[in-house]
Order: sequence, then structure tokens, then C-alpha cells
Amino acid sequence: MKLLGWAALAVFSIHPPAFAQFRLPSLIGIWDPIVGSGAVYDVVTSDGTRSTMELDCTGHEPGGSWFELVTEENHQATVVKQLLGPGGVTRVILKRDDQPAVEVPPQAVVGGGMPLNVRQNGRLSAHDHLTLAGRSWATDHYLVTDASHTRWDVWTSPLVPPCDLVCLKSGRITIALARQLRHVKSAITGTPQPLDLP
Repeated sequence: MKLLGWAALAVFSIHPPAFAQFRLPSLIGIWDPIVGSGAVYDVVTSDGTRSTMELDCTGHEPGGSWFELVTEENHQATVVKQLLGPGGVTRVILKRDDQPAVEVPPQAVVGGGMPLNVRQNGRLSAHDHLTLAGRSWATDHYLVTDASHTRWDVWTSPLVPPCDLVCLKSGRITIALARQLRHVKSAITGTPQPLDLP
């Protein structure tokens, strides 16, 4: 069953080893928590910086579904694992490269509130066809303004779990579908160590 949910924007920074400057991603979209589903996106910022972002659904718990955002920049991989439920983020686990995974309290990081749902908070602008990842997608095009007054154009399709995101644009970043994934497993194994942020 499709639940209320979200697509994630890779707008965060993690500074090892203490993760003291961690910023939780802003969350915009429609979350479709099909375990094992994933999607890889090309990310281009307004200054021309390019990177990749992977969005996965890796499990369910009574309190929600596990969502993982994996980015790679300068040959360094960063994993942000979040337990998302109807009330927002309830658990956050972080891992960078070969460092041990750590769990931080969600209330201690920036942006840990309720995600923004495009169907509730956005305006359906059009039904567009986009050609990405080697095929044409029939999409719903939403216009959304987030809490920082940034305007986003969001194109969604129910054929792209776990977040229905085909493309997303603002004045400073573009996130576009590169390929879809199946049978995805969690990038974090073992028990994370608790970390209290100052």
C-alpha cells in the first residue's frame, strides 16, 4: 500500500569524525516505501558541480520505513539512514566511507521535522512527459515552496519507487533520474554506535 511520503534532496553536509555539522536532508515529494526499491540520480548544482545520489527503501519497522540516501563525492561515500513514519524522522544513522556507523538523536540535527508532501503542500501545474534514463516518463509536475521560501519544480511518477521522483529543480540544484534499482540491501550493517551531538 502506498503511504504518505517523500522524496529526498541531497542538501546536507557531514564533517568527520564527530558529524558535528550534520544537516538532515530536506524532504519533498511522495514516499512509496517498497522494500528493495531504489533509484540513482545525477545531481548538478548551479556552479556546475556534479555528483550522484541514490535513494533506497531498505526495510520496515512498526514505527515506519527505513530510507537510505547514499552520495558519492571526491570518491567518498556518505550514507544517511532514516526511519520515516507519519510524524517524520524518528531515527538517524550516519556512515562515511570506512568509518563506523553512528546513531544520532533526530532532534539534535538540523531539518529533522515533518517532510513536505507535494500533494498536500504543492500545486499541480501540469502533466508532462520527460525523457530520462533511456525512456519517456508521464509525470505530474508540482510547484512547491519549502520553509526557506525556495521554490521547487518536482516531477513525479508512481513507476519510480521509493520516492516517485523523476526530476527536481530549483535555482541552485537539479536532480534527475539516471537509473532504477531492484533488490537493494542496506548499505549499513552491524550495530551503530550512539553519538550524542553537542
